[in-house]
Amino acid sequence: MCIFSNIIHLDFRESMKSESIGKVLKLIVKSYPNLKYFNISTLCSSFAENNEGLCVIANSCHKLEYLNIFKCTEFSEISICDVICKISTLTVF
Repeated sequence: MCIFSNIIHLDFRESMKSESIGKVLKLIVKSYPNLKYFNISTLCSSFAENNEGLCVIANSCHKLEYLNIFKCTEFSEISICDVICKISTLTVF
């Protein structure tokens, strides 16, 4: 992942499901702190680690402008509010 450290756009639409989505999100946002576009709408499913992954996004992706979490019903309101409050340039879908 670190080979392409300047990546600013990641779209996981039509991507596979992962049982460790929280861990995957942590690894991605720590590797790509300059992300501006992040679509995780199809990665979401009922996994307990997702809120933790969303918190990592809030704390690490300060340049994020677009976060697509459409159909991600398992995120808590607190986690979503945390992202919105910490990333002022964000548009959430």
